Amino acid sequence: VAAAIDIADTDGLGALTIRSVAARLGIAPMATYTYVPGKAELPDLMLDTVYGQMPRADLTGMPWREKVSTIAAENRALLDAHPWV
Repeated sequence: VAAAIDIADTDGLGALTIRSVAARLGIAPMATYTYVPGKAELPDLMLDTVYGQMPRADLTGMPWREKVSTIAAENRALLDAHPWV
């Protein structure tokens, strides 16, 4: 999944194929199916991974406007880092 994210970050989603992921990992394309059910599931796994790694501020006690602003800034940082999202 990390290799797929790297490919999408650098070359865009159009460059993301099972073959390109396998080449990045130095394995045979069929070997990727040991780790990922298929190309159709890969974007969901990629999204789960990048959202799971996204730093989140502690919003406890913040006024609602500051909470919204903080969440928007966090999402903007994610989109800047991963334009394919």
